[in-house]
Amino acid sequence: MPPADPNKVDVGEAFSWAWGKFKSNVGAMILPGLAVFVLLLVALLLSIFNSAIFGTSETTTYGSGTGFTYEITSTSMSAGGWIIFGLIQLVVYIGILYLMASIISGAIRVANGEAVSASSFLVPMRFGPVILTSILVGIVSAIGYALCIIPGLIAVFFLQFSVVATIDRSLSPIDAMKASFELTKSKPGDSFLAVIVAWAINVVGAILCYIGLIVSAPIAALYYVHCWRKLTGGPIAAPDAA
Repeated sequence: MPPADPNKVDVGEAFSWAWGKFKSNVGAMILPGLAVFVLLLVALLLSIFNSAIFGTSETTTYGSGTGFTYEITSTSMSAGGWIIFGLIQLVVYIGILYLMASIISGAIRVANGEAVSASSFLVPMRFGPVILTSILVGIVSAIGYALCIIPGLIAVFFLQFSVVATIDRSLSPIDAMKASFELTKSKPGDSFLAVIVAWAINVVGAILCYIGLIVSAPIAALYYVHCWRKLTGGPIAAPDAA
């Protein structure tokens, strides 16, 4: 009987490791999740304010000739309003990318066994390459979604480790995408366990009025980085005592 593959995802082990690390560094790890929540809240308030300033409402009354009438109100926004709305969305997108890179960078530092502080989860490593990687993955995925959705889902699956590889291995965006593709192709089952559980953790956080993301985002990142290191044979810091 061939020996068992040591580089396989163990969901229980990975989640237990992530939870233990989170409990030991709660103060540092909740900050990026809190920043995500604040960023989304500010963006929502700015969007509402923008609509109130630049939006116009028009009410049309319809009658049937029998005394029965009803009204339909439509809202439109000026060109300036749409430009400001687009800028708000762009800032949110860049902000989310920055915080996502920060959380993953912090998780990688934890996996390295480094002592972490607030800045560990708020200052990303290689943010420029991360942006390029995210844009390229987004373009490939968008093309796939345009081809009847399923190709887009396949692209997302095979390129799932691209950002992590960009940060952890200091790869170029293209090389990181290649590394993700090769790893996912060689270990599809384990790769699926890695992404689906990380996704589920964040879904639970989002269900709790998004406030749960303050906790779920760093735990999901820690879990995911543990899976990445396990699949690639990279070093993983010893788990913290329960």
